[in-house]
Amino acid sequence: MKTTFYTLFALAILSTISCKDTAIHSPLVGRWRVVGYYLSSGGPQYYVPASNQEIQYIQFKDNGLFSGNAYKNYASYSIKDNRTVVINYENTAPDYASQPYKSISLYFSFRNDTLSMSPAGPVVCIEGCSTRFVRY
Repeated sequence: MKTTFYTLFALAILSTISCKDTAIHSPLVGRWRVVGYYLSSGGPQYYVPASNQEIQYIQFKDNGLFSGNAYKNYASYSIKDNRTVVINYENTAPDYASQPYKSISLYFSFRNDTLSMSPAGPVVCIEGCSTRFVRY
């Protein structure tokens, strides 16, 4: 009886140790609506509010999936470091073979309830640019 108990106990400990938490724990997780853009045409940056005609959004899920209409056909993401996220193009999209960038990096930062993201490569904005989001 003791042997059975110790065997079951050891198996329970081993299964607990071997189980990995694959969820992504990040403040990015959630659904974000585009509220505006910071742009520059060679001079200082200026803010342009997003159109109310079509709500654009993105969603980071805790299982690494990415969706939304602000970055169409991007389907997954990974956190590169504490300020960079990499989003990956959906390999089942009809134009996947001709897509020049299978993944793009975006710098992200938070200020209160606002998320700002700007290109970090391979595409970048020479004058600077960013998209502003709020959680919804």
